[in-house]
Amino acid sequence: ADGELRQPGPEIMQKLSGAKEKLGLRVHGLIVGSPEKKRADPAVLRALCTNYLPNGKVEQCMSEFEGWASVQADSGLSFDWDDMAGNTKRRLAGLAHEKKRMDDAKRLRRENKGKKH
Repeated sequence: ADGELRQPGPEIMQKLSGAKEKLGLRVHGLIVGSPEKKRADPAVLRALCTNYLPNGKVEQCMSEFEGWASVQADSGLSFDWDDMAGNTKRRLAGLAHEKKRMDDAKRLRRENKGKKH
């Protein structure tokens, strides 16, 4: 983006937040264009690319480039195939945690329902 994005609606932001929390999704943003060209403030992109990690740290995954040629030249943007297994493992662990949480909630509802009768 050139930094000029509209704020997504609440439903999209809620789904994005849930995917970040439950699946370990990390959003990365690229701002392309020279800062001297009076581009828009990338506040929305910054908010979208703020990730809260399981260890409590906050990371902001944004990179700024003067043009597409500098994006292509940046070796740090190449996909890390070596970490693909680690990402899959973290995602599956997140899904298992969410399933356990949902099962525990159902069990508690059943137990509470049984106590009322």
